[in-house]
Amino acid sequence: MRNHTPNSKKPTNLKITTIPKTLSPNMRKTLKEYYIETNRKLEQLNSNKKIKNIDQPLQEFYESIKKNIETLKQLLEETKKQKLISIKNHRIYEEDFILFNKTKDNNLLSYIKKEKENKEKTKKYKEESCQYQKKINEMKTKAHLIFQKYQNEKINYEKLIQEYEEEKNLNENIGKKVDEIFLKIQKKKEEIKLKFETLQNNEKKIKKSKIQNEETNEEKRNINNNYQNAKGNIRVFCRVRPNLEKEKNLEKCIFDFSEKNITIYGPYQKSNIGKKEENRIKENYKFDKIFTPENNQENIFEEISHMVQSSLDGFNVCIFAYGQTGSGKTYTMEGENDDKKRGLIPRALERIFNNINHMEKLNWVFKVNLSCLEIYLDQIRDLLKENKGKNQNNIINKDDNLVKIELNDYNDFIKYYENAKEKRKVAETQCNEKSSRSHFIFQILINCFNKDKNIKREGSLNLIDLAGSERTNKSGVIGDRLKETISINKSLTALKSVIGALVAVDNKNCNFVPYKDSVLTTYLQPYLGGDSKTLMFVNISPVLNSFNESSCSLRFATDVNSCIIDRDKTEFD
Repeated sequence: MRNHTPNSKKPTNLKITTIPKTLSPNMRKTLKEYYIETNRKLEQLNSNKKIKNIDQPLQEFYESIKKNIETLKQLLEETKKQKLISIKNHRIYEEDFILFNKTKDNNLLSYIKKEKENKEKTKKYKEESCQYQKKINEMKTKAHLIFQKYQNEKINYEKLIQEYEEEKNLNENIGKKVDEIFLKIQKKKEEIKLKFETLQNNEKKIKKSKIQNEETNEEKRNINNNYQNAKGNIRVFCRVRPNLEKEKNLEKCIFDFSEKNITIYGPYQKSNIGKKEENRIKENYKFDKIFTPENNQENIFEEISHMVQSSLDGFNVCIFAYGQTGSGKTYTMEGENDDKKRGLIPRALERIFNNINHMEKLNWVFKVNLSCLEIYLDQIRDLLKENKGKNQNNIINKDDNLVKIELNDYNDFIKYYENAKEKRKVAETQCNEKSSRSHFIFQILINCFNKDKNIKREGSLNLIDLAGSERTNKSGVIGDRLKETISINKSLTALKSVIGALVAVDNKNCNFVPYKDSVLTTYLQPYLGGDSKTLMFVNISPVLNSFNESSCSLRFATDVNSCIIDRDKTEFD
């Protein structure tokens, strides 16, 4: 047999007599029905023999009984409260009843009733009177506001009348002015019509002038080209550079100048026995133009400005600066920072952009590209290329393309030009403390197109500062400097041969030009020959100590000049 806890014993039936009698009949009836239903469920539970484990159902049952008892307690508490309230009301009623029995006088009761009614009526009347007074006050307030509004509107109305009168007078004046303005407009219309007709006539004249300008520009181009051809497509100029401050105590050569001839007097001749004679060494040379030390940079540029214009006209132009180290080649080409001492390169670029600004008004479109390179020991170095990787010297192969930078104005040129100059190879020799050891080529490629006439031109301006020519026994160079000197002299000799061959081809005496003899002439091949314009500046020093080097340079230039055939220049001279 299984032992059960006390809670697991079979519950006994609830007795109906436990319901309190103080409850209301309905409440008692409800409780009675609840007891009957509860007892019925208990009997069913006790008679159910099939349930083996009765603990859980019994526990649930007792929990429900517990909840019901709590509910009953609450009902009892509420019933007690109701009973107390009922007892209190009953007492009040009894007291009123006793008072009523004491005052049996019906007249008094009626009086009290009437008095009560009167009081109520009086109270009601007072309330209504207050309401009426309140409404009267509200009406007064509204009336006062309406009166104020009326006063304001009256003032505004008077202002409007005044403004209307003023506007009426003003309109009368405006009407008069409108009539005057209308008359002026009519006059202006007539004037504008006349101006428009004048503008139309001017526009026709401008179009006609443009056509004439185009014809004039084309004519100028032809004249300039004929002038260059008459002067010679290959020319040689000689320049004796100005004296330097550091040379003021040095003995100078003696020169005799004419427009195309130069006579240079060197040191005194020596006899066979070594005695000094009275006569100096004297040499005579002839070139296309001679520039003395008194000629400034502007004079030099004006002489070659026609060649700069030829590059804009679609021709290839090459200008060489040749001479010994320290003879003023770089000064001729680059000049100094002083505006008056600027060289050919900055002056040429300034002239190009000034002419472009003028020609763009005639519907010409220009594209200007810059390349800067040097040829050092027969290798081409791109001076506009950024230094990257192992190739710190910017050496390029034959198949490599040079960096080309498009220039929009003169300021763009200055920026890139200064960077390129800093990369150029220079070294100190006994002839010059800062000697150029490479051929510097400043190249401007110009493409232009005329929209109206569908004309396309391509020209170039090549300004070449050649490396300084030196005699090895005087320059005192050894090692790398000696290799540089040998390479420089070899390329200069090749250049002289190419110029001589070009003249021979022009005269139909030869059909071969040895461009491949040096890297310099190989690179310049597209820009030499044909209709190209070539000029060589031979630069010499005025110092007597440099007489032998100056003599060598003048002989070299004479060899170049002797290659050039004589032309009939009287028409343009």
